[in-house]
Amino acid sequence: MVAIEEGLVGRASDTGGDMSEAIGDHAEGRKISTMEDLSSMVKLASLLCLIFISPWTASADLTMFTVFQIGKQSMTRLRNTHTIVTVNGQYPGPTIYVNEGDNLIVQVENNEPYNVTIPWHGVKQLISHWVDGAAYITEWPINVRSIFDYNFTITGQVGTLWWHADISYERATVHGALVILPRAGNDYPFPKPDAEFPIILGEWWNANVEDMVAGSIPSDLDAYTINDTTRIWVERGKTYLLRIINAAMINHSSVFKIAQHNMTVVAVDVVYTKPYTTDMLVIQPGSTMDVLITANYIGTRVLNSQAVGTGSFNTSATTILQYEGNSSESSFLQQSQAFSLVFNSVGN
Repeated sequence: MVAIEEGLVGRASDTGGDMSEAIGDHAEGRKISTMEDLSSMVKLASLLCLIFISPWTASADLTMFTVFQIGKQSMTRLRNTHTIVTVNGQYPGPTIYVNEGDNLIVQVENNEPYNVTIPWHGVKQLISHWVDGAAYITEWPINVRSIFDYNFTITGQVGTLWWHADISYERATVHGALVILPRAGNDYPFPKPDAEFPIILGEWWNANVEDMVAGSIPSDLDAYTINDTTRIWVERGKTYLLRIINAAMINHSSVFKIAQHNMTVVAVDVVYTKPYTTDMLVIQPGSTMDVLITANYIGTRVLNSQAVGTGSFNTSATTILQYEGNSSESSFLQQSQAFSLVFNSVGN
């Protein structure tokens, strides 16, 4: 990187006199007579832009390295077993934690029989757009039995984003959280939580998604998913930061709530917000929300609100928020399709 910096600066310095002459010629009313002159000025302007906006001019705080092994994995949901595409055998895939200013290197090993790319949803790819993951737009797909390194720096962003596959049906099961923590020495602009964890809202099909696609996105899913667990443990009196991601492949907004608990929204799509409190969220596909909850429920058992279908699609997902030390005290986290479902405790 230093060699590139020096090369750019050196070339800009070497042509500095030519640029002054060109500006002087223009001031005297001379016309650019050849395409070569115009081309030289455009190239010089581009080089100067690179010098002033390139993230290469500032070294990364740390370099974080991880490996994604993409391949087939047998999974059972709703009493149906399918072979799906996963990262490191996990569904959802692994969560990546970095700090603002870190350099992230993700080595992707494509062990499935299809091409793949990994877009980093929402990451500002400053002069690293060739690793943005948009297949056939900013990069060629990673071929079967090939390895590719995604290498970029996290610049000016703090909060929750996510990564996912970009080609055909693969995104349905190949996705995970990207958590960007504040730079070392910096704090959140809200009270520091006691702990945090991602909440990934996904989808499940009983039919084989690979067979369903046939060049288009599947339409009728059979269930929503919340992470890969039926229970999330909390301690009474502690505050938790939930990093909620709507990883829906189909264009469905999601309603999310926790029975008998309020949530304080503190960030949306890696942008801090003025905190506000609500008991229900509507999260758009591809979006993220950071919310604070306090485990302060007092009672014996909390039941989730029932979902009432108003359309042809009627389903929801439920996960238990379990209080440590008392198996009888719990709350339900629920996700459902917005606009087709309404909660009877909320109304239409």
